[in-house]
Parts: sequence; C-alpha cells; structure tokens
Amino acid sequence: MENKAQMNQSLQSSEGSTLDSSKLKGTMNFDQNNETESVQTKPVATVIKIEKADIQLVSDEYEITLEQAEVALKENKGDLIATLKMLLRK
Repeated sequence: MENKAQMNQSLQSSEGSTLDSSKLKGTMNFDQNNETESVQTKPVATVIKIEKADIQLVSDEYEITLEQAEVALKENKGDLIATLKMLLRK
C-alpha cells in the first residue's frame, strides 16, 4: 500500500504533471494479475506410484519397517533398483 502511494506521489511530482488515476489503477491491477498467474503456474507435486510388492521386498531384504522402505522408495521416485543401491551404500 505504501509503495502505491509513493509511486503515485513521484509520478505526480515529475514535471508538475498528473497521471490519470484510472491508468495507474489499471497498471497496478495488471501487475497484481501477473503475480497471481505466476503463483498459479508453479509445478504441482507429482504422484509417485509405488507397488506394495516393492515396499515389501525392500523391507524384507534390508530388514527395515514398511514405512522406512516406502520412504526410501519415494526418495528414489519409486525406482526399485535405485532404492536397493542407495540402501546398500548406507
């Protein structure tokens, strides 16, 4: 709000001219709409499909809980081989 007032004041004081308030409001609304659009275009979290059999396999092979196995698979985007390699390195 303070920036709008400062912008309006500086525009009015430059060379003694005044700015059409409807143009100023239109410009400010345009900027706000662009900010809203950029927020809406951010990528949405992707859904990772993890098979229950993969969770069970990781849990059995590394003797970890099903929850730990699921987290490990999610960290590797559901890639079973990458998950097994990661857990092997730990």
